[in-house]
Amino acid sequence: MKIETICPVCARYDEDGGDLFFKCKIVRHAWALLNLEEDRRNMAEMRSAKEVTEYILKAIEKKNLMIVFTLWSWWSERNNIREVKTRSQQQAEEFRDGQNLNRGSVLKLNCDACFLPETKAGGWGFIIRDCDGDVVHAGRGRVDSLLDAFRAEVIACLQGVQMAIDLGISSVVSTKKVPYATLTWCT
Repeated sequence: MKIETICPVCARYDEDGGDLFFKCKIVRHAWALLNLEEDRRNMAEMRSAKEVTEYILKAIEKKNLMIVFTLWSWWSERNNIREVKTRSQQQAEEFRDGQNLNRGSVLKLNCDACFLPETKAGGWGFIIRDCDGDVVHAGRGRVDSLLDAFRAEVIACLQGVQMAIDLGISSVVSTKKVPYATLTWCT
């Protein structure tokens, strides 16, 4: 498991508890605003969490509560900053992936059929093209017993969608009001 050791606030490498609570340039400013700069400096020089805890417990009650709530508030705010950073990075990555998907991985499925009423026979065909118009896949077939042209179109559409499924395409969106005419999807 990769553990992030860069401070999300000041970008210092190898962040530790001392940096997190006492040395980060932003947290130092917060301690100063609360008139706790001397306490911050003292705790920053300590070598263990146990020493810091003993220091806080020895402080007068009003001051030790202020120190505890400052530590708690800073911990919460820092986690919020880390969460915003992580969420922003994920959203930017998803957006970039979506842009790439829209540019390079959009496929278009065109289906068509023919019907000869006198023989009740017909044929179907489909073609899958990429965003440059290049053929990705195509198929065709003959049907000997059809009732009408609509059923031939439905068979063509079903064959095209089945090929999309076979190719692992998971999202299909109709681009025309006639559902069996043209379908577009993203891989």
